[in-house]
Amino acid sequence: MESKFNKIFNQDFPVTKQELRDYFSGNLSPAEMHKIELKIESSDLSSEALEGFLDHPEAFAQLHELDNSFEKQLKTQKSWTSSHTLLAAAIAGILVVAGGYWLNEGVGTNSKVAVAENLSNEKETATQEVHFKISEPIVITEEIEKEVEEANLLPENRQLTADFIETHQPITVEAEDDVSDDELDSLVQQIAVPAPLSPINTEEINTIESSKVVRSNIKVVYAHNFLLVDYTELYSDGIQKQVIQHDLHNGTPVWLENRRDSAHDIHTEPIVQIVKVDYLKFMDDVQFKFKRNQYKKALKDYHQVLKQYPQDVNALFYGGLCYYNLDKPERALQYFDNLIHNAVNTFRQEGQFYKAMSLIAMNKHGQGNGLLLQISEEGGFYAQQAKELLDNL
Repeated sequence: MESKFNKIFNQDFPVTKQELRDYFSGNLSPAEMHKIELKIESSDLSSEALEGFLDHPEAFAQLHELDNSFEKQLKTQKSWTSSHTLLAAAIAGILVVAGGYWLNEGVGTNSKVAVAENLSNEKETATQEVHFKISEPIVITEEIEKEVEEANLLPENRQLTADFIETHQPITVEAEDDVSDDELDSLVQQIAVPAPLSPINTEEINTIESSKVVRSNIKVVYAHNFLLVDYTELYSDGIQKQVIQHDLHNGTPVWLENRRDSAHDIHTEPIVQIVKVDYLKFMDDVQFKFKRNQYKKALKDYHQVLKQYPQDVNALFYGGLCYYNLDKPERALQYFDNLIHNAVNTFRQEGQFYKAMSLIAMNKHGQGNGLLLQISEEGGFYAQQAKELLDNL
């Protein structure tokens, strides 16, 4: 491979290649070395190096190696100073920006390949984390579906079980943010409160605090005591679902009824067809699975919804909970982030609270505790739960 070392030292570079070689040789006097350092400090090199580090964090790993290399060349005649380290940092940053080539032209092909492989591995790692970045759109791939199949459940005492979610959800009504407390009370009176709800139940409905009522900017319903946004009017096509064909007369699957064709070959694969299912009917079936803590089965159905409607807040919220219980807090975090930034605000408070729990599960205690503190200070339904969680951490 042709060396691109010379291309780094164009007319904009403050020192020549020979000056750098002389500097690292250890044969220059302190005054001569200082003169070269002044050239570098008089340019914008330091700021460029900083930008290089910000854009290419892998340079930090290379800096230590460069630092040791430079020190070995200087220690026989000159002491290693902070100026030398600054110089090494500047050059490392420039090299990253310029293409990641080493200063020494004698570096062999194998070394360059090794460096390239390291950078490739880091890039691959970063790619694997794409789905965990804040508000990254949800895309359901075969790899993600396989990941669900291979996932393991958290121990039950660490799960956010269906019972826990059911008994720790707020009263949610369709209302604008500027609705008065009196109007909100009237709306609460009109809804059928699912049981059990804690700390709210039907006997307490006349004394419900406004902070315990969540306003939704879209119609809501309940399925198996779990809150859902009613997308019926928006999703007129329903949900596409694969089903096994059945004989219209006796209900027997076609692939079992007609097991042999004219050549007497046995059909081993079922015959499937795509049907459209009413949205709320589909979600009712999914919530039944969620209620029974069948997280993998439920999550597959939430994935089916997200394939058609990537911004569906029902699938984002309950799908995030499934991921949490399958010991995938990074995936859960992505779902809750999408939930928080969604135009539909129904599950926004839930998204904040369970995002904090996901961060803590990822050992990001600083971020998680900070979010819990924010929730507790802002008030709202989850304020007390956030405070209690902080006290117990």
